[in-house]
Amino acid sequence: MSVDALRPEWLAFGEELGFLPLLHGPTYDDLVAQDTKNGMAMLAKYTFPGPDASVEKSEHNTSSSIRLKSYKPDTLKPGQPLVYYIHGGGFAMGSVDLDDRFCDLLSKATGSIFVSVEYRLSPAFKHPIPLDDCVEGAKWCVENVESLGAKKGPIVIAGKSAGGSLVFATALRLIDEGRGSDVLGLVPCQPLTIHPDAVPAEFQDRYTSYDKNAENTINTKKGMLAFYELHGAPLDDPYIWCLLHKNLKALPRTYMNACGADTLRDDARLMNELLDKNGVPNQYEEYAKLPHYFFAFPSAHLDKLRDEYYDKTAKGIQWVMEG
Repeated sequence: MSVDALRPEWLAFGEELGFLPLLHGPTYDDLVAQDTKNGMAMLAKYTFPGPDASVEKSEHNTSSSIRLKSYKPDTLKPGQPLVYYIHGGGFAMGSVDLDDRFCDLLSKATGSIFVSVEYRLSPAFKHPIPLDDCVEGAKWCVENVESLGAKKGPIVIAGKSAGGSLVFATALRLIDEGRGSDVLGLVPCQPLTIHPDAVPAEFQDRYTSYDKNAENTINTKKGMLAFYELHGAPLDDPYIWCLLHKNLKALPRTYMNACGADTLRDDARLMNELLDKNGVPNQYEEYAKLPHYFFAFPSAHLDKLRDEYYDKTAKGIQWVMEG
């Protein structure tokens, strides 16, 4: 860990907790054990906010029984597009229910309907099954958008971390299937966009965050490589590793954010560069000296940074909706 690479608020959180949470793997069982240890330590120290009762939740299923949960806030504005949300967790962890708080806050802040998808996880379900589930969920949302209370028409696709990758992947799959008009815009948060072993030669000298931030963030270099091995996407897959896709110019309006102390920092920076190069309207924000998912930790030391993150992300979603 490089102390100079991290903001004092994050270091204060680590001192308060007694350690900074990290995931190393290398096996799935190791990742689960490490995640459980981190979670139990935080539950003993902090109170996590529960679901917001002012946001109405409803359960849905696609024709092949992919679970979806919708979020209808009491701040709902007429005529808002639907936001289809894809949770993170390295393709192997996470769930719809664990991200209730994220969807609650952003649905209320934007006054829009959110729908979150419970895609199947690796290693039990390797690539492309998680992506297939996300594409199926997106199509279901487009078909049911009015009955859910949102504006008829294209949807916004949002997600974070592995979910951010699946945001791009889902949109590109729909585009390649001739359904690009179903997608109004994208909100990938701290996405992964390229495997470190498949970085194109033109970018290799600028792809340094896996080494510089190897131990600065919960998703360590070793941890990310373990997640990728469990997921099983080929190194040349143009959807999961969307930096390789040949038709990025077809992507819609995109708001993306990243963290400066994240192993995935350069995934986002390079994708931002290609969005600019391909003429895709986009906004990009980076949180300097902060690690992956810093906003998910409930320490009071992080309150101001967390509020800033949610405020800016909500504004990013609104900007995408204006497209």
